[in-house]
Amino acid sequence: MGITLRLRGHWERYAIFQYFWVIAVLPKALQLVALGGLMLLAVLRSDRKLRPDRFVLLQGLCLMIYALSIAVNAILGNHPTSRVFAAVNTWAINLVALVLYAFYRNMELDYRRIGKYSLINLLILIGLWLVFEVTDGTKIMFWGRKISDDDWINGLLDMRFMGFLDYSNLVILSILFFYPLALRYLAQKPLLSLGLTMILFPVVSATNSRTGLALMAVLFLAYVLFVLQKTFFRIYRKYRPHTIILCGILALVVGIAAFNMAVGILQKFISLRAGSNNMRIFIYTESMTQMLSESPVIGIGIKDLLAFQADGYAMQYYALGSHSTYLGMFYKIGLLGGTLYLLSLIAVFIPILKSRDKDNHLLMLKICVLGTALMMALEDIDGSNWSICLFYLLLAFLRNPKWDESKTNEIKGQS
Repeated sequence: MGITLRLRGHWERYAIFQYFWVIAVLPKALQLVALGGLMLLAVLRSDRKLRPDRFVLLQGLCLMIYALSIAVNAILGNHPTSRVFAAVNTWAINLVALVLYAFYRNMELDYRRIGKYSLINLLILIGLWLVFEVTDGTKIMFWGRKISDDDWINGLLDMRFMGFLDYSNLVILSILFFYPLALRYLAQKPLLSLGLTMILFPVVSATNSRTGLALMAVLFLAYVLFVLQKTFFRIYRKYRPHTIILCGILALVVGIAAFNMAVGILQKFISLRAGSNNMRIFIYTESMTQMLSESPVIGIGIKDLLAFQADGYAMQYYALGSHSTYLGMFYKIGLLGGTLYLLSLIAVFIPILKSRDKDNHLLMLKICVLGTALMMALEDIDGSNWSICLFYLLLAFLRNPKWDESKTNEIKGQS
């Protein structure tokens, strides 16, 4: 009881979750101010000393190279002022996210409270999706944000759900961030957790995100195996290496048995948005070519705009080094910084993968974080200021030895 009362007073520790939608609709500069202010409050009111791990140290080196790259390219290069300010914003929000990780990984937290706010955030997202469906894709605007936008599927005009976020794939990221925490809050209400899982499918489908649909299918399978089937989770926890190997063998056997059908589905899946595929390949190629030719060691730092026009479509502008976190880091901080960035992720993910799964909700959180890491191959984790902060917070939760399983671990006391 004493711990609970003490944690209730630290509202700033939970504000990113409690006021997510307020922060998410703010302009990017105001998001930085809000998230930076909450970070300072959380740090100043924390009684924990900073104990940097290898992830913090390696990411800190990346930020130093990033700062140098921005400064050098701003002075020696020919970049619009707006793009220089955008680069400074990205650097600053990466610093805020890293500080949040460094402190939250040892901070005492009420995870049930975080789960409650996460559930509310998902319910708001579902409510916005219902408005999108009822209004039949009408372009509703709020504070310069759209609830939906035009999209082209196999050459036909369609609408994709955006939920007043910067772009549609942020809907997928928000689900990956909030879903496992909301499940924890609903631990004793299986029907509600099942209902939440089912309704998120049409929400993801409305974004027309192929990556999102694939990840949602994985989440549903994980939910069935580890949340609904508690016996399977007990077996998994006791015989984890054997279970993973067995599941891998079964997946391989099924894949071989249904190879032709799987290839057909995959080809149809990839060809749904051919314009998007061509755009991504163009951005990746141009970004790496420019980085290797102009500044291979410390990168370009500043993401200039690139004009791209698919067949039959209007000219659009995309930032170089975008649409992939990993390639984007190599573009921004070169071969040296990009290598350090990958090493930092290896340094944080190896202990996460090796760590014991205290309960099935911690395992679901781990799966969602790994899903985010896969999505980062095709999306910028810092494309929105709140997305990188929440991702680093989830990494901190997984590294936090004080994960509280007392209220939700149905198998406590069992081996």
